[in-house]
Amino acid sequence: MSEIALTRVDLAQVGQTKRNCLKVIPVERDKTNGNPKSLERVVVGSVNGSVVCLFRKKNETQVAYKTPPGKPVEVVFLGGAVGSICDKVFIASDNVVRGVSKKGKHFFAFETNMAEPIRRMFISGVEMVTCGKRTYTHYHDCVQANHVVCPEDILDVVCLPFQSAWGDRAFTAVLACNDNIIRVIEASTVTHEIKLTDTPVTLQLFLGDGGHNKMHVIYGTKTGRLGLVDLPQKDPRIVWEMNTSSASAITAMTCYALTGNEGRKDVILGKDDGRIEIYVVESDDTHSDDIVVCTYTGWVFALTRIAEGSVSNIGPPVHAVNAKVQQLKNEVTELEQKVLEERNRYTEMISKEQDGSVHSYLPTFHIHESFELNKVTGYYILSISLVLPIEFIVVMSQVDIKLVDVERNNAVVGYTKPKENEEFRAIVTYRCQSSQTRVEMHMRVDEGEAGSIMVLIVPDLKPECGQFRRYDLKHLSLHVRTHSFDASRPLNTMQITGQFSLGEVHAWLVGCLDGIPARVPNTQSVVYTFQCLVDGGSQLEATAAKGSLTFRSDSVTTICTLRDIMNKETTRRNMRVSINCSVEERSVEHSLRLMHPKMSRLHDIHTKCKLAQALKELEANDAELSFLSEEYRQILNDYERLMRESENDPIEDTPLLIVYQRLFVSKWKLDGSNVTQYVPQLRELLTTNYDIDVLLSFFKAPHSFKMKQEQD
Repeated sequence: MSEIALTRVDLAQVGQTKRNCLKVIPVERDKTNGNPKSLERVVVGSVNGSVVCLFRKKNETQVAYKTPPGKPVEVVFLGGAVGSICDKVFIASDNVVRGVSKKGKHFFAFETNMAEPIRRMFISGVEMVTCGKRTYTHYHDCVQANHVVCPEDILDVVCLPFQSAWGDRAFTAVLACNDNIIRVIEASTVTHEIKLTDTPVTLQLFLGDGGHNKMHVIYGTKTGRLGLVDLPQKDPRIVWEMNTSSASAITAMTCYALTGNEGRKDVILGKDDGRIEIYVVESDDTHSDDIVVCTYTGWVFALTRIAEGSVSNIGPPVHAVNAKVQQLKNEVTELEQKVLEERNRYTEMISKEQDGSVHSYLPTFHIHESFELNKVTGYYILSISLVLPIEFIVVMSQVDIKLVDVERNNAVVGYTKPKENEEFRAIVTYRCQSSQTRVEMHMRVDEGEAGSIMVLIVPDLKPECGQFRRYDLKHLSLHVRTHSFDASRPLNTMQITGQFSLGEVHAWLVGCLDGIPARVPNTQSVVYTFQCLVDGGSQLEATAAKGSLTFRSDSVTTICTLRDIMNKETTRRNMRVSINCSVEERSVEHSLRLMHPKMSRLHDIHTKCKLAQALKELEANDAELSFLSEEYRQILNDYERLMRESENDPIEDTPLLIVYQRLFVSKWKLDGSNVTQYVPQLRELLTTNYDIDVLLSFFKAPHSFKMKQEQD
């Protein structure tokens, strides 16, 4: 993987923005030399409802137009006649779509019949698609033609090029949905569902027009995977899927020949963690086009490649810059003085009024937040972004959590030990550096307990104020939705029968598992499948119907946890139900062998770390190391990597120990025995003398195993 050297050039700051609110208006190019006939313009829509059009002239940013504020801009899209340049700007605010001319005037306004704000939009010629949370609506020349209600949230939408691809095929749209499915809609019918292993967040026509057959769509997922699907009228398929450089969600994507190969456009990605990634098919480095980026805080900037010796040409002359900087400094000083005077006057007024006739004003601020389970690392990632600088963040958790160091986090972390019998088990404070507007936290949690994580966010504002956020962790918080279930595994079963409705069963599932739709399905029965991320990949199947709920899993721990949850829930509601559990003895050995590769790898890293430390000490003492074997040389060369991996997941504190412990206790709990007194011996077997055969013997008979050890 090679890197392209890019230089950031700030263009403007327009205020807080949302996804899909930045577009670069294309220009017509000269047919003889390929040079643009006019200046390229950048249009940005902000949360305050204003649309700003910018362009660069004489190395300075100029404002072509700026519309008055209004309702928040949800989507900005470019349209135009089919076959011509898409240079007309369309914006979606609330349930209204407006068109803005080159001079900033509204030439088009269309109020849709949607009862919710437009979240996603796609326009091609006279065809317009708008999407709400779960509704998809297609308009032909401002007349509704098709409508579909999806079972899950819609995250993005694109449409296949009509004239090129369809023939006698109906109008075809592609939806990225929150249940890990890409849905293909022809007219008002869902014709295909492409099931993915992760949630698709962003869609884009491959190469900008659908590729050679005009039916290729690329997608980006929540965990940073990039893929390509082929969508013919019959038998759609996933062509390829790949990991990118980080596991952060892909929030923006486009195809453009940045590196100069017009025939094979490059794929440019924007990620939730602030990374910009370019995937090049072939590079000859002949182009000098820029990448225009818009951040959540409203910064619009360009990433440009600067030729050697031309750095001084990216801005105006130095004397002009110095004069402008001095003028801005004087204006800032004057504004600061006015703010200070008004703040002192306000404070004095509040302090004098004791009768409550004058109320203190608390400023408001928006928070861009996400709390997602990363399927690659198994950590929960909490991301908080503000337009304002963050002063500090306090995290209070009702369940045990462990925070993992984040490389790009500059905040100072402080831990507070909770008092006995206190509601919270962990209290952590993040004190941010000046001008820091984003904080990312990686949390390691254990399954089995449910609780909430309370977060207090305090920005650098006067008067001081803050906002609380609450994030719920469910009992099976490390299980994720899948589309398949392996029935050939040794399965444990739990069946619940009684006088209850499908809605009540659905509420139980929502309370203990993530990924369940909020609405009750309009069917007689429903099946959900899950996979656990931390125990080697055990599976769970839940079949719900009126008066019946059946769980099947190859993990005894999962069945035992669900039994405890259902017992508490039915007892709390005073419901009479029958709960029957059937345990497959072979499932315990199956679970241990699923986790065996992970535990063996941890011990292998632990052993190599000790060898690497000894070899490093010999090297530091200038000892002759030519006698080392190739294996030992490789261990010495991997010293940094081994130490880093051992520090990130030490064998004495690995999450696998909790998984083994819960499996051991659950197995015997379902048999009616309490074996908690043998847990220390289990941890010793796992951390010091790990052997899969010895561990199997211990799980089968810990009492006799202990006696044998004492006799030895």
